[in-house]
Amino acid sequence: MLKNKYLQHKETIQNLIWRMLQVAGKQGVIFIIFLLCAKLLVPYDFGIYNYALAIVFLLVMFGDFGISTATSKYVAEYNVKDKGKLKSVLFNSGIIIFGLTVVLTILTLLFGPTYLKEKYVYVLYLLPLVFLAPMTSLYDGVYRGLKRFKQLAVISLIVGIVSIFFVYYLIKQYGLMGALISQNVFYLVLLIGLGFGYREFNFKVNRKVMSEIGKYSFTYGLAILGNYLFIRFGILILGHYGYIEEIALYELINKVFMILLLPFTLLGQVVAPNFSEFSARKQTKKIYEKAMKYTFVFFFIGIALGLLFYFLLPFVFEIFFEEYFS
Repeated sequence: MLKNKYLQHKETIQNLIWRMLQVAGKQGVIFIIFLLCAKLLVPYDFGIYNYALAIVFLLVMFGDFGISTATSKYVAEYNVKDKGKLKSVLFNSGIIIFGLTVVLTILTLLFGPTYLKEKYVYVLYLLPLVFLAPMTSLYDGVYRGLKRFKQLAVISLIVGIVSIFFVYYLIKQYGLMGALISQNVFYLVLLIGLGFGYREFNFKVNRKVMSEIGKYSFTYGLAILGNYLFIRFGILILGHYGYIEEIALYELINKVFMILLLPFTLLGQVVAPNFSEFSARKQTKKIYEKAMKYTFVFFFIGIALGLLFYFLLPFVFEIFFEEYFS
């Protein structure tokens, strides 16, 4: 019975495993940077680090604004229906991201000193991320749309393992500034690696592709904005009123919840190309059946994990993060 279940969902299970390894390479390094900062920086510097990151990733969100997710959707559809459009996706999505990041960078340089005051310099250190982060997400969307989870995982793991060494060195030697710079270096190396892994695109402007991706990304971007305002905007408010050490605790707790949600997010990203293919083939009944099945399973797994970690997490904080245990 288990064997039959495995064979029935073989592609999804294998892709999920590769996706988990890929996230271990990318998000794992980002989380290691976070943990190193929590351990090696004093609470005030750790708060500044998270405050600057929150501002920059607000800009990153507007720089991407759902484009990477839209890219994943249309890559999956074009791969079924139109191979010509498929080769136009990366370049045309990249044009949109580049245009948005130029505007965001100019606005930051003009208004940043007035709003951020003495914290402006920390945001400047992270400003390259406004372009680098959306571009790595764009490549991620292309790989996901093509279901190249294995290749994506291998590249991310290699980059992640190599990055751990220079990340530790930078934070240990240069403290807060090293932590900020390490983010830029990691995303740059990752972008280069992903670029070498996928080169099947052309440099032709395709207005139709740009329009389709732009419209869908705008709709999805509004959802991302709502999620950001709900989860991360509190950091900006705390920083504005000078509650820097409180940001450190707030973000530490927030990271824990993000890790708990990660398995569900990963499975959603793995099956998303399948749903795009169902949509391209107009198999609406299949979409409904699959969506209901996943919702039912996730609901009960979520309750079980919630109860488990409600009792477990206080011990984790007390052992590993004594300065923040309350």
